[in-house]
Amino acid sequence: MAGVETSLPIVALVPIFWLVCLTAGDYAQKGHLKPLGSHTDGEGVTVIGKFSSPPVFYSQFVSQEQPIWMRNALENINHLGLTNWTDEYLKENYEAVPVNVEVSKLENRKKRSTSLTMQQFLKLYKKKDLYLVHSLRNNMEEFVFVPPTLSCGGFQHVIQDAVLWLGSGKTQSVLHFDTLDNLLCLFDGRKDLVLIDSDYKDAVEAAGFVQEGSYSLVDVDRIDMVKFPRFSEIKWKSVKMKAGDCVYIPRGWYHQVTSSTKRHLAVNLWFSHLFWFNATDCPMTASSSSNSQKLKPISAYGFASPNEVLRAKLLDKLHDKGIMIKDTFLSSLQSSTEARREKVCKNLALTGLGVMRISDNQTLDL
Repeated sequence: MAGVETSLPIVALVPIFWLVCLTAGDYAQKGHLKPLGSHTDGEGVTVIGKFSSPPVFYSQFVSQEQPIWMRNALENINHLGLTNWTDEYLKENYEAVPVNVEVSKLENRKKRSTSLTMQQFLKLYKKKDLYLVHSLRNNMEEFVFVPPTLSCGGFQHVIQDAVLWLGSGKTQSVLHFDTLDNLLCLFDGRKDLVLIDSDYKDAVEAAGFVQEGSYSLVDVDRIDMVKFPRFSEIKWKSVKMKAGDCVYIPRGWYHQVTSSTKRHLAVNLWFSHLFWFNATDCPMTASSSSNSQKLKPISAYGFASPNEVLRAKLLDKLHDKGIMIKDTFLSSLQSSTEARREKVCKNLALTGLGVMRISDNQTLDL
């Protein structure tokens, strides 16, 4: 009987031991409960020390949908924003201007933004949980300069909006993507970017993704690899911006931005995706040196009509097909009103068979 009694506890311990090991293994996945990107080292992006020339920017980055980091680009063209855009300058010139302000430095898309005057914001933002995210399209347009990279080839005609970002201390975005191309330029402070290729769409959107808003519910400070197991598959690119840098973020790329200095100020330009490059309106110098051109104010070109977004949708449907049946295309414009569809239908360049060709609709009046 003594031998039997001593063997029983040993047998009972075996399944318990394996149970503990399996449970611990579930939570031992690299990067679990750590910041976004901790599961693997970040890869680099193409870096140059100036603004890319429009032809190169289009052929190697926009058309390929690949990011580029233009380090010190603003310094190389002596952009006045690097030295002039202080809080004192903003207060002196725009104190009464109403600006859009987010009421959390950690982005929360369920919270509504508020409106303050520039003077009110400047008085509070270093002490309160506030972050200025303000479109420059309808006021403060003098803040918007078109960099050499977007000065010709068609880029200058598709700039949809420009946004001023101003905050203090750590501000943090959610992981999200945008449907427009983005050129982000930093004038003060630092920003750390996590960039994820749209090729990882299935992994990023496998769990906790809000389609209406194009953002993930994942906690970027503590990635729960149990709730978001496919994040372990994602490779990502790292960009650590300082004042004077600009970064191109292609449409559809997932990205998350963290700013972490006392003061940080940036302006980004949203522009519709180009599906062809018009080299005829670029000066010869643009092909070899973008820095031969000076900054121009947005007033030299004007912001693009919202119709350009619709044109981009049209070309997005057509660019890799060459032709498309008219009714198939019109039914795909889900955001378009019936009146807009009728106008598009009347203006479409069609063959006798009711088929559209992309080459015939590049300058379509929408």
